[in-house]
Order: sequence, then structure tokens, then C-alpha cells
Amino acid sequence: MPSLPRPLQLIPVFGGRSGEVDPMPQRPLRSKIPPMSTVKEELIRLIQDQPDDSSQEEILRELAFAAMVERGIADSDAGRVISNEEMARRIESWRK
Repeated sequence: MPSLPRPLQLIPVFGGRSGEVDPMPQRPLRSKIPPMSTVKEELIRLIQDQPDDSSQEEILRELAFAAMVERGIADSDAGRVISNEEMARRIESWRK
């Protein structure tokens, strides 16, 4: 049976110009991970957090998901984002 994702702890993110609203006002809190942890330590922690009866496929899927989330957060932090409207236009163009 696949493991259920653990709930994320959220913290508000402030920034930008005065009066500007952050379109994504909350981000996952990563304080559970020591700031100096290595990639290897993080992967070990992710594996250890899985149920003992997890399959290799389930563990690999969890590791891939964690990598995609980190990549998405890095993209967002670097400003590599598009609006919901732009994404809707792109999806609509795929249907043609």
C-alpha cells in the first residue's frame, strides 16, 4: 500500500514591494532538515521516513517527488514562474 504524504508545515512568506500580494503566500517549512545536511543525509532521512513495508518502487517514487518539489521551489524562488492564465493558454494549445 502506498504511503500517504506527510502534511507540510507552512510559514508565510513576505517580500516584494509595499502593498504587493505574494501569489503563493505560503511555502513548505524546511526547518526539520538541518541547514548543513548533505544530499545523502536528506535522501537517507526520506528513505527512513517510509513505512517498513514500502516497495522499492514506492521509495523511488517518493525520492523523485521530493526532488521535483525542491526543483519547483527553486524555480519559484528564482522567479521562473508563469501565471495561471498563461498555463491555461498553454494547456488549451495542446488540445489543438
